[in-house]
Formats: sequence, structure tokens, C-alpha cells
Amino acid sequence: MCSETKPEKKSVESPNETIMISQTGNSEPPFGIDVHRYSSATKLIRITAWCRRFLLRLRDEKANSKCLTSEELQEAEMLWLKHVQVKHYSSVFESIILRNRQVLLYS
Repeated sequence: MCSETKPEKKSVESPNETIMISQTGNSEPPFGIDVHRYSSATKLIRITAWCRRFLLRLRDEKANSKCLTSEELQEAEMLWLKHVQVKHYSSVFESIILRNRQVLLYS
């Protein structure tokens, strides 16, 4: 665990992240990460948070902490939740976008 003497709370504002739905209903996992490489969801979320922080640093949005914050971990978890929802419920998402009530009623 990382420990710092003065933890600073700084909210990192990020642009809205969206996952595109392809014609087949499959979506690309966040940062192209292979879920089968990691033995637990915790490791997967931490790796995703580190990748996200790296990309934010490339955009000059520096993180002050050397440790991952709880907000970063929550954002990484949300990325995976959105990915799984789009992957398994793409027809529902498409129906909502197209306002097709028939598909929603029978899903």
C-alpha cells in the first residue's frame, strides 16, 4: 500500500467516456485489456486505473498522488461495467437509441 503524509484531494475532471456499439453488438474492452490475463477483478480494475491515469498524463492532466485514488478505481470499475453492459445488452441500447419500443418490450 502507498502511504503519503498529506493526501491531497483533487478531482480529475475527465471528458464523458462512451463505448461505441458496433453492428455486431461487440465492443472493444477498455484500453484493449485482455480480461483473461488477470486472476482477479481487483487486479483488472487497478490495471485499468493505471492505464487511464497514464492517458490522462499524456494529455497534461497530471496526477499529484503516486497511489491510485478511490475515485480513479471507481472510474475504472465503471468503465468495465459499461463495457459488460454494452457487450451483453447491445440490442437494448440500440433500441433505446432508435426508440424502438417493440424490442424493449420483449427483451
